[in-house]
Amino acid sequence: MRLVIMQGLPGSGKSRVVARDYKGLQVVCLDDIRLALGQVFNPATETMVLAIAEASVRSHLIGGRDVVVDDTHTSARNVMRWVRMGREHAAGVVLHRIVCDLEVCVRRRAGTAVTREHIERMDRNLMLERVTRDVFDLVIEEEG
Repeated sequence: MRLVIMQGLPGSGKSRVVARDYKGLQVVCLDDIRLALGQVFNPATETMVLAIAEASVRSHLIGGRDVVVDDTHTSARNVMRWVRMGREHAAGVVLHRIVCDLEVCVRRRAGTAVTREHIERMDRNLMLERVTRDVFDLVIEEEG
């Protein structure tokens, strides 16, 4: 059983990679949860979004299913939440990092609620808050 943590800027291609590489696995996409709650991103509902995602991932792991968590994961705290849960359920923990040029991501998200400022902030976090590779069973890094 494995827990795959997707990581990358908005517009980097994470969801495309999930569809390409993880067919048949359970996918918990935090953007889908946000949309189901009627928001693209709202700080006031993020606690609820994370609670729903955590319950969903935990349920899949308890059921012995491979699961992918599709979100930006630009903070070490967010990544480590899933690492701890994976370890708790004896899952192999994979980080699948999608590296993409900031300007490409901005262009891909033009006209959406995700602004250049959001992406730049996430990019700074991603560069500052790296989790060491040794906490994962496997790290996959590819261009988006």
